Amino acid sequence: MTYEHPNIFDALTDSLVGHTLYPRLFREHLQMLRLAPDEHVLEIGCGGGNMTRLICKTLGPNGTVTSIDVNEYWLSRARRRVVDDRVTFILGDAATVALPPVPYSLALFHYMLHDVPHNERSPLVRRVAGLLGNGARAFVCEPTKESHGMPPGEVDALFAQAGMMRLDQATGSSFVMGTFYRALYGNTYP
Repeated sequence: MTYEHPNIFDALTDSLVGHTLYPRLFREHLQMLRLAPDEHVLEIGCGGGNMTRLICKTLGPNGTVTSIDVNEYWLSRARRRVVDDRVTFILGDAATVALPPVPYSLALFHYMLHDVPHNERSPLVRRVAGLLGNGARAFVCEPTKESHGMPPGEVDALFAQAGMMRLDQATGSSFVMGTFYRALYGNTYP
């Protein structure tokens, strides 16, 4: 999939895979999230909204999702796919965009951190970690292919540098995403 410049094949793949393979894989991710009904989720890189849709099904009426993406094409797909008053969609760079003053309890980095330039990854993770309240979590799922992904050690180091400790981790693979690393990090502040 060509994230920055999607073509008709990308859109068709997102539509077909979004309704068949993604839900099964993303449900496994949801188990690791430990999502409570009243969470305030900050989703970094929502893409076409497949994960957003599943999060909304898990949240209760007081839960919210703030979904950010840098690409208008994918954000417009997410807006069409997820019509829910609990979701706020924002076009912009998560490292700099103004965000609603919500006490976020979970940040979600879902298959996007590897697309951020190396020198911008640490500032992004630190900014998002700073938006999280005490006891909040961050979930990350990244491909691990050398040609298009990140090694698990690099992911762990970014969150450790931001003051978050790993609570859980797993590796896996899927037909669509290839091999991946997913981890849940937590913070505790005095």
